[in-house]
Amino acid sequence: ATAPRGGGARRARPTAAAAATNTAVGTAPAWHARYRAAPGEGQYVLPVFRGNYAPQLNEIDSPGALEVLEGQVPADFPAGMYVRNGPNPAKVPEPVRVNFGPISVNSASHWFEGDGMLHGVTFAEGDGGGMVATYRNRFVQTKGLQAEKAGAPPTAPLIDADAGGMLLSVVRNTFLGGTGEVSKNTANTSVVAHAGRLLALNEGGLPHAVRPDLSTVGEDDLNGSLDFSFTAHPKADPQTGELVFFGTDIVGGGKPYARVGVIGSDGALKTRMDVVSGLDLPSLMHDCAATRSHTVLIDVPINSRPERMANGESPIQFEKGRALRFGVVPRHGPATDIRWFEDRPGMIFHVANAWEEDDGQTVMIRAMRADEATITPPSDSEENYLAWVRERFATGISNVCKLFEYKIDLARGTLESRELPSPEGVLMEFPTINPQAAMSDNGFTYAAVLDADTSATTGAPVYGGLAKFDHRAGGFATHRHGEGRFGGEPQFVAREGATTEDDGFVVTFVHDEAQERSEVVIIDAQRFDEGPVCRLAVPQRVPYGLHGQFVPAG
Repeated sequence: ATAPRGGGARRARPTAAAAATNTAVGTAPAWHARYRAAPGEGQYVLPVFRGNYAPQLNEIDSPGALEVLEGQVPADFPAGMYVRNGPNPAKVPEPVRVNFGPISVNSASHWFEGDGMLHGVTFAEGDGGGMVATYRNRFVQTKGLQAEKAGAPPTAPLIDADAGGMLLSVVRNTFLGGTGEVSKNTANTSVVAHAGRLLALNEGGLPHAVRPDLSTVGEDDLNGSLDFSFTAHPKADPQTGELVFFGTDIVGGGKPYARVGVIGSDGALKTRMDVVSGLDLPSLMHDCAATRSHTVLIDVPINSRPERMANGESPIQFEKGRALRFGVVPRHGPATDIRWFEDRPGMIFHVANAWEEDDGQTVMIRAMRADEATITPPSDSEENYLAWVRERFATGISNVCKLFEYKIDLARGTLESRELPSPEGVLMEFPTINPQAAMSDNGFTYAAVLDADTSATTGAPVYGGLAKFDHRAGGFATHRHGEGRFGGEPQFVAREGATTEDDGFVVTFVHDEAQERSEVVIIDAQRFDEGPVCRLAVPQRVPYGLHGQFVPAG
């Protein structure tokens, strides 16, 4: 059973016309043009390869402390490194567009397939006292990237491809690529520190170990104990030091389509289970939930059906009408004890937190939910792509989200869901919390807030601010980056000697489009709607990216 959304009344969405025309023709800032196709341009290039989404090919170390633009690094900001990952293609293959009668072979690069690049900001006490920051960035040196640097052709795209394009890419990558593998393990999605390791993660392969200076060690299979793909979103237990993870096979090579496991606080594999019961179709499980004693798989409606290729389509699509399902399994098994609970159709890419109540008989989850989703918007023309952005994305129908709370009653066998209060028209993604509050009933959740108007005008998904949910008081606060300034996922950093859950700071990268300048921004989490307490200039452009972590020194 599912509780009615928002008390039963479905909210009106902003219209496509309103989202597309809030910026009047002729008055758009000059920088908008960096995301739009130029007159006479040949093959269309999506906005996620333009402007500040364009790859950064330079790897640098800042020559000294970062320039302070506003305020100062707080004296009680802890020593450590804020590091963020994101797709950054070193080479972008040309699109393939062949349509001749019944023959269709189409493929184009997808942002999700870009090489991983880590951007790190290290905070430490300066020579003259006080906290200072330095910056460095590095590509994750995967096997695929190294092969391309040695002269191999760039890995052909597989995500944004019809059946013919996908088959052509498989052949090209297998026989002409530098690694002989069908796809590249890009290590481009997130980063996690655990048991003395710093791991760059992508759900399409093994973790990549990196050093504190962000140089790459290589794929890490936990001393031979990992032989399957590893999630980009493992869950750290702040009490036990364990790392809960899962892995999936979206390609559909055969059961099991998902595995779950636990890495101990010593870095050794502690538990591994194959999930077979109740999972008969591979789906794009991007995130999971974890409590003190349970792991929760989220079976989403983006799934893989090979029979779609018979119609010339990609096998991987969002299946409308298919339920969103939650599979609850004991953390250490057995896998046969998994129980599945259904919610109405929808999509979850990211989970904020989960915890247990009623002596473990109730599992609570907070996650960002969208009505539907696609990972392959139209890429054949600017007209078709912008229509999708304006009609589906910027209006909140597809991909971007609201924060929901799910209650799974294991004793009664029921699931209920409700949307948590937030202002009308505020669309969000990338939820985070104080990591020390994980697996408990946390009081605060942070998220990135979409600038729907600018996204609709430029076609680039840009986040103009941050949100803070106060779950105890029912409050909602926003922090705006400012006109023409956009950021991404917020990271909470507890101040030295913190006494409450939100006693600390929120840090993120922000790009000033008009100034063409990237910054590190520090916000006081308890004065969230005020301006930053510190803004630091980064000596080169930091492209918009995905997920990060603050890694304390030592």
